[in-house]
Amino acid sequence: AVRDTSTGKEVARLDPKVLGLPETRVYFPEWSPDGQEIVATVASQDERPWSVNNGYVVVFPYNGGAFGPARVVVPKERDTFSFYPTWSPDGRWIAFASAPIKVKSYDNPDARLRLVSRDGGAIHELGRATQGRGNTSTWPKFAPFMQAGGKLMFI
Repeated sequence: AVRDTSTGKEVARLDPKVLGLPETRVYFPEWSPDGQEIVATVASQDERPWSVNNGYVVVFPYNGGAFGPARVVVPKERDTFSFYPTWSPDGRWIAFASAPIKVKSYDNPDARLRLVSRDGGAIHELGRATQGRGNTSTWPKFAPFMQAGGKLMFI
């Protein structure tokens, strides 16, 4: 639900049917810096509200109090699921974690950090940020600023 912070009144609600996907549960939503889209994990199974057991990353538009159909930016993978997406400060990139499906997302020791364009496409492994297996690299967040003319960002 989207609420007016001054009154608490609900101004919009995401109907899972609008996603147009078989998974109808939305987790870990985050507004884009321009307020026009939300990135989230969609999944069919959770372990807790903060931990899923499967899923992939989508972006869906928000315009005039309504949500539009989801755009898959990190598709389903056979043995891996993706979760905890976050926007870069300029809204061009989405960082997220991925891990083998066998274990929940929260504190997953085999999770690794990855990056994708807001429009989808090539997925970039962030091996140096992950610092190897067994380090529980989950729930990434970008620092709210960029340096070097937008070429240097911190996660």
